[in-house]
Amino acid sequence: MDAMTLAGADGHLWQCAVGQSKVRIRGPQDLKGVCVEAVADAEVDETLLAEVPLLATPPSSPAQRKRVDAFCKTLPEDTREDRLVALLTRRWIPVLCAFADAPKATQEAVLSLQSDFEIPECSMALATDRVATALSLCGVCSGTIPKSISRSKLSLERMHEVLNVMVINAADTLPDGGEAVFCIGALFEHSCEPNACFCLSSGDASLAARLGLKTSAKRIWIGEWRATRPVRSGEAVTVSYLEAEMLKSLPSLVKFRFRGAGFGDEAMLQVDSGV
Repeated sequence: MDAMTLAGADGHLWQCAVGQSKVRIRGPQDLKGVCVEAVADAEVDETLLAEVPLLATPPSSPAQRKRVDAFCKTLPEDTREDRLVALLTRRWIPVLCAFADAPKATQEAVLSLQSDFEIPECSMALATDRVATALSLCGVCSGTIPKSISRSKLSLERMHEVLNVMVINAADTLPDGGEAVFCIGALFEHSCEPNACFCLSSGDASLAARLGLKTSAKRIWIGEWRATRPVRSGEAVTVSYLEAEMLKSLPSLVKFRFRGAGFGDEAMLQVDSGV
């Protein structure tokens, strides 16, 4: 996301925020890209940011799942046999359709997120390209009923871009089976020593009304980013994409790799001290 895109999308991004946020979006500086930093001190377990998803899809109904299953059977043989491609196809068809039918302002905010892989030829980048190509050929978002699953049309290039956005920005599978992407939350930097963690809470339609949210959903999900240690104003807020247990085992894993590479006890002491 560049500075111009950030400025254009920023207003819509903050419409997703719930309550008083303790963070702000900082634009690119030198070689560092967009990040989120604290604007006030926060103590352990204090909420730094709460927001509703920018784009969310409810869990598929049995009828919808049947349609997706039937559609997946029409995909080219080489696509169906690729497990990663098949998984992405089943997971993201409802999201692509939700994007296609979303208001223009929501689409623009989603597309303002990063959509380019750091390594263009990585396996995930190639997989999203294959998924978008297969879905385009099969007319999943052609806008032509009954062939299309969405009411609106998406080009091959746009489907590819949306798929990349969802994969890169850690779109979340919700506890009820729905999918969501949190716009401001997607901008947090990853760290193996994070100072915040992601939590989900939910509420019914009455909560949506109190928050001034316009939604027909019976239940809404709210993402919260809470401090895991004291965070000071001006400090970058970071999270980890790794599970808590994996974070705990990182020092042991690093030691194992260092030993295998021939490093001695001095290097092990540096790992223990966090150097």
